[in-house]
Amino acid sequence: KKASNEYAVAKSEVKVKVTPLIALTNLIQKSASFSKHILQYSLEKQHELQKRMLCLTGMNSRDRIIRFLADYAEKVGRTVGYEWVVNHTLTHQEMACFCNTSRQSVTTTLNELRNEKLIHFNRRYLLIRDLKKLRE
Repeated sequence: KKASNEYAVAKSEVKVKVTPLIALTNLIQKSASFSKHILQYSLEKQHELQKRMLCLTGMNSRDRIIRFLADYAEKVGRTVGYEWVVNHTLTHQEMACFCNTSRQSVTTTLNELRNEKLIHFNRRYLLIRDLKKLRE
């Protein structure tokens, strides 16, 4: 095997379990429900990748950042009345990496959205005041 220098950093406490490939293969062959779950998960990831590619090729950086914020809030945030709250937000640099843009573009866009009273943020959380309006 070739050594890899790729790694991931968890933002919260996680448990990592290692499953030998042969055991996973046997489980997929023996369990129709597990096999279906793996297939559905793979298709969802492929669909997300296709959406991301469309965003990268068909949207400007501001629109990519706004779409990322809305999707991120729906995925990891929680509703408080009509607003969405995301605790432990990503840094501007991390958002820029997800949106394939610069940190400066993220900072500028976030400040513009704050001035438009669509969002509020600090180092601990991001508050989206009206998700529907943000998506427009």
